[in-house]
Amino acid sequence: MSHDAERLLVIVQLASVMAAMGAKLRPADFVAVFARPKSLGWGLLCQFVVAPLLALAAVKVGIPDERMALGLIVVAAMPGGPMSTLFTHLGRGNAALAVSLTALTTVLSVVVLPIALPLLAGASLGKAAFPAGVTLRETTLFLFLPLAAGSLIRRFAPSAAPFVATWGVRLGTTLLACYVVVSLSSGRIRPGAFGWTPALTIILYCLIAMQVAMLPFRVFGWPPRDRLAVGIEMTIRDVNLALLLKTRFAVPNESDLRGDPMLYGILFYAGTALVVAVVASMIFRFVLHPERNRSADEKIVPP
Repeated sequence: MSHDAERLLVIVQLASVMAAMGAKLRPADFVAVFARPKSLGWGLLCQFVVAPLLALAAVKVGIPDERMALGLIVVAAMPGGPMSTLFTHLGRGNAALAVSLTALTTVLSVVVLPIALPLLAGASLGKAAFPAGVTLRETTLFLFLPLAAGSLIRRFAPSAAPFVATWGVRLGTTLLACYVVVSLSSGRIRPGAFGWTPALTIILYCLIAMQVAMLPFRVFGWPPRDRLAVGIEMTIRDVNLALLLKTRFAVPNESDLRGDPMLYGILFYAGTALVVAVVASMIFRFVLHPERNRSADEKIVPP
């Protein structure tokens, strides 16, 4: 599959899920997010502080290649990816919190990342500029506008809202499965391409980062649905933005994964995060909280 076709698949997947969330979630769901600022605040802290610091520790321990280390640091510093909303929804987590975290981290990244990335990456970053304009444009087109469209359907055509909510998620899930299959079959994600130590380091980083994000919820008894949302948000990053930043670096044999350790670090993390998020959401839904499958709060309620 060509890069353009793959990008179109991702865009349609994100737009369908965001429209479904707009048709499903009520304003009260978002009010409840800000009424519990601890979950939201901890989620933001994880995105911008905890995840990058854990990535720095990971590259010190198990990723000696500087460019591969830079790839992991860059993707760890990215805001949450919109795909996290789908995984949170599938696991019956707090989808409103996931949407809020994705939106806030993306908007804040325009200010935070131009300052944080040079500090995290050091001299390796060079003079690469953070694409603030592209970030805001894509966030508006693929996050806010579909969400607003779903909300308008819920407000002015409530009879159509259940259809949009149900089939938007189904379409998003189907396209996500296609994306995973394409990614795994394309040969771009090969665990042993640069040896097994870096691969295992990235896998452990992904698992540990999720568990660290979930830890306060277990220790202090914060809401379980918030726990899943923050854990997934910590794991799923805006890989498209990371790849856009990566294009600012001149690398020989860029199309060849073996010639581009930075690309490997980004893509291998992306593949690992997808698997970890799927497993976490399914465990939460069917093992830890199976009763939520029958929960009344999952129904579409007219405004």
